[in-house]
Amino acid sequence: MKSSPLFVMSASKMFQKYIFHYKSPRKYLFIPVFKWRRTGNVCNVDMDCPDNAFCKLNSYCVCKDGFVYAAVNSTHKGCLKEARIGEECVQHIQCHSTMGVHSECANNVCACTPTAHLEDDRCYETAGEYRV
Repeated sequence: MKSSPLFVMSASKMFQKYIFHYKSPRKYLFIPVFKWRRTGNVCNVDMDCPDNAFCKLNSYCVCKDGFVYAAVNSTHKGCLKEARIGEECVQHIQCHSTMGVHSECANNVCACTPTAHLEDDRCYETAGEYRV
């Protein structure tokens, strides 16, 4: 069965809401948040999905708002709570999803990397003479 142009357009519009951008000293970066939230699980109902996820379009699992898909431990993946500066974390992705790629989960707490600084609740790479 061929997919109709209407479905392709609808799918494109559907994924637009999962795109956001953030300010970088060098350029604007567009990151598909959708890839951080989709679990890869096939589903028909919400109960088919991991904790803190729901079944989207009776097709695939997506982490709920405020959660990001990541390794929970060495054998299990799931939806972990997003974390901000100073909040508890297990994986870097929890910090990256709210504070950008220049953040990290250090000693189970979200912080900016040593070569970055915090501005407007996001971590930006520190450049030049301001670098520590």
